[in-house]
Amino acid sequence: MDTNDEQRIDTTIEELKKQADEYLNGWKRAKADLVNFQNDTAKERIGWAKFATAGSLMRLLPALDTLYAAHEHFPELAETVKKFEEYLRGEDMTEIGCQEKYDPLLHEVIGMEKVEGAEHGTIIKVAQRGYRLHDQVLRPAKVIVAE
Repeated sequence: MDTNDEQRIDTTIEELKKQADEYLNGWKRAKADLVNFQNDTAKERIGWAKFATAGSLMRLLPALDTLYAAHEHFPELAETVKKFEEYLRGEDMTEIGCQEKYDPLLHEVIGMEKVEGAEHGTIIKVAQRGYRLHDQVLRPAKVIVAE
């Protein structure tokens, strides 16, 4: 073999190596894209599953409000209320606390009253309980705050 043939072979080998590297890098990018897509899809599926019950739970809230109102007059409903609360906890639904100051992310002010000794913005009465589902507000608590 002469030097020209060897140079052509070396050039061809180099071109083929470059082409192989391009193919390998493209394959690696495609594989990374696929893994990212699979991870994103799995996260979306988990999110959908977490909040699939949100609509049903929203429709149950008026019945729950009625149950709490009835419990105030009929203490014998305590066991029913307890079971209902256990079910909601199992769905990761929790009641929004109203012992602290008004928080616009958690509470909806429906009225203000003057109360001696109460600091402005302090919740003085809960008109309707609020709830979270998986740490997201499902329904804000309707409250009356001090002026």
